Amino acid sequence: MPDGITSACRESTDAGPQDGAPAGVRVIREPRYRHWIMWVFAVVGAIYFLWRPTVFNWDAPVYSIVFFLAEFYGYAVSLIMMYIAYRIVTRTPSAPQDGLRVAVFVPTLNEPVAVVRRTLLGAINMDYPHETWLLDDGNRTEMRDLAGELGVRYLAREKNTNAKAGNLNHGLEHCDADFVATFDADHVADRNFLTKTLGYFRNPRLAMVQTPQDYYNTNAFQYLKNNGRRLVWHEQSLFHYVGQTGRDFHNAATCCGCSMVMRRTALDEVGGFAVETVTEDMHTMVRMQKRGWETVYHDEPLAYGIAPSDYGGFLRQRLRWGEGNLQVCREEGLPFTGRMSMAQRLGYFTLTTPYLEGWHKLILYVGPILVLFTGIAPLDVQIGEFALFFLPFYLLAMLYSTALGRGYGRIFATEKFNMAKFVMAMYSTLGLVRRNIRFRTSSKRLNGNFPIISIVPLIVLTIAAIWAIAYNQWRYLEGLPGHMPYWLSLVISVWCAMIAWFALWTIWHAVRCARNKDTEYQFQLTLPVCLTDKTGQQQWVMTRSLSGDRIEIAGSDLAGIAPGQVSARLFLPGANMAFDATVDVPGGPRGTTSVTPVWHSNADRDQLDLTLISCGWHRRWQGQVEAEEIWYVRLARRLFQGPEPRARAWRPAVVRAAGSANDLEFSLVDLGVNSSHPQRILFYDTDVPEGALEVLVFATDGVVADTLAVTPLPMIAGGSAFAPPGIPEVMADCRPAILTLPQEEFRYDPVTKSVAA
Repeated sequence: MPDGITSACRESTDAGPQDGAPAGVRVIREPRYRHWIMWVFAVVGAIYFLWRPTVFNWDAPVYSIVFFLAEFYGYAVSLIMMYIAYRIVTRTPSAPQDGLRVAVFVPTLNEPVAVVRRTLLGAINMDYPHETWLLDDGNRTEMRDLAGELGVRYLAREKNTNAKAGNLNHGLEHCDADFVATFDADHVADRNFLTKTLGYFRNPRLAMVQTPQDYYNTNAFQYLKNNGRRLVWHEQSLFHYVGQTGRDFHNAATCCGCSMVMRRTALDEVGGFAVETVTEDMHTMVRMQKRGWETVYHDEPLAYGIAPSDYGGFLRQRLRWGEGNLQVCREEGLPFTGRMSMAQRLGYFTLTTPYLEGWHKLILYVGPILVLFTGIAPLDVQIGEFALFFLPFYLLAMLYSTALGRGYGRIFATEKFNMAKFVMAMYSTLGLVRRNIRFRTSSKRLNGNFPIISIVPLIVLTIAAIWAIAYNQWRYLEGLPGHMPYWLSLVISVWCAMIAWFALWTIWHAVRCARNKDTEYQFQLTLPVCLTDKTGQQQWVMTRSLSGDRIEIAGSDLAGIAPGQVSARLFLPGANMAFDATVDVPGGPRGTTSVTPVWHSNADRDQLDLTLISCGWHRRWQGQVEAEEIWYVRLARRLFQGPEPRARAWRPAVVRAAGSANDLEFSLVDLGVNSSHPQRILFYDTDVPEGALEVLVFATDGVVADTLAVTPLPMIAGGSAFAPPGIPEVMADCRPAILTLPQEEFRYDPVTKSVAA
């Protein structure tokens, strides 16, 4: 399952093949309340829409019918999503066969050299034997030189006809591999990407394995980061971990064009990557599924890329997706084609609904404002009927969204992003009729810009909503005639207030993202660093954020180190990296001090970049998740089971043999809540010294909190594929370390500051 899902969020257990699931698929066995909520919503919704025509306001028939159709569209889409994602599945890959010929394609056009370099390094370092190709549509000398430096195959075209699809097809013409993995120029693969995906191809009818698209720059526009609850949720989380896993149950998972592997024979059968649309990934997959090929969705992030940093980049990327998806529907006759299963057709239809919803949202945003200005509502209803039909349906709709979302369906967050993209979604529907649509590459900049033109509709909508609320109240205070009851005008005023809130949030979020000025992403990560100045004075500090260009530490941590040149060692899982640095004067962001590193070699800088970008390991360590426990489940648990047990709080530490000042290794220590709390120490190297160890544990303020004397118990080694029962996979897939865990638990006494078995 996705690493971000906690046991509290899961509320379910894995089961073997069942309920008609395809062979090799494990259906997630879920609590009964979830399916009951879905069915009750479906039944109450049917009753509601039988009742709704009886309360049409025939003084405004056109508006009443349009508003009713907008409501019914939302209900119909909800039922389709219920069918698609009623059951979600997960898969455990088998080991890949030996001797497969694998090519890894990295297409590029105009991306920065440093970005492409990291992607190529990630591709080269994947475990399974393969050949990496740099497909350069920009025909740039610097790309040719980069390929020569890293030892990858280089291929360029004189003309970039058919954009990305043409570039990939050009690669196919020069490659004879049996399987082709593709990564966008900014997506850095984990080293186990191929070993976790190629095993599925033991099925001879399998055409593709897709993995989620994840990103490391969590300050991008599409992210909502809640530091208090360590929630890292983005606008595509629901699609990747509910929509795709539900489609996978029906053999209807689609291709996202990146972080995936395809079988060459399936590609050849459909004539290569489709060139007729700007979403060649989805289009190619539709053609394969029409010919009976199967798909697999491996629901674990195995590569991390750059999400559009600002509002303008977000809109441009979503516009290409929307236009392309609707182009595919037009070209392939979806969802009405008879050459696919009903589930596959409905699955692809749900990929178009977010863009068709632009017009749906326009009605729901503009309608209430017009009602307050005109005093004419789309329904003629008494308060008793309203409470009996309207309120239960919409309250159940909210419960249904959270139940279907499995912790990823955040109602208000989703509505905020619906507001952010509704104008773009309306424009993208031109893809149903336009044929010559330009392929727009996604921005790979990490610094943001403020798109003034894009927020103009939001400003107009905000002013109109607030004005409508004020005008409605003024009219009633002045005793002017109104056409609807005052209670109904209050309900619609609340609706308008929410519209204004969503629009204002989008504007604020766009401004916040435009303030991103770093050209390198600063990872919010605490790691130990040992500094030594020219006088030999040594001091331990903790990073607050870091990248290859800059390391931020708390200003107070440097009381014993004078500004100027120092030597330093940064401790990472599996590596201690020495570098020279310039310590600036304190006074950076939030009282930090900036340290400018000078790496001893490009290899050291490359290793740091890959370790940070392969961010699954430090997200698990810091407890960052994309899903959260559903609010009513959390409330029920607290009422009937008491407070939630405190989660483990892992602290960074370094380990060395007792009495030695050298051979320090990075580790994590869980010091627990009290002396009776079970303790664990996680090591990242199998060569742990024998005998007594000293563990330097660092507090959150960056100083050495404790030095623990530990005699290790027998150790067992665990790799990225497993961990001993009961021990969390905190660092399971870390590059380049091997996870080693104590077999027994330790107990830490905060009074004596000692650890005992």
